[in-house]
Amino acid sequence: MSDLDGKAQVKLFNKLPKRGAFLLLDAIEHQDSLEMQEMEEAHEKVVVILNDLQNQASLQ
Repeated sequence: MSDLDGKAQVKLFNKLPKRGAFLLLDAIEHQDSLEMQEMEEAHEKVVVILNDLQNQASLQ
């Protein structure tokens, strides 16, 4: 959906039944929140790894 321009998105949503448009919009929003959660989890893992590496370097 993000690849479509605004007019194409409006046209697509107007052609869908209201329930279908609602479900599609809900699925898109849910996907965005999942991607954000995944990014936050990955960020936390990277921070933990960097801290571990820093601690290992200071021990040597």
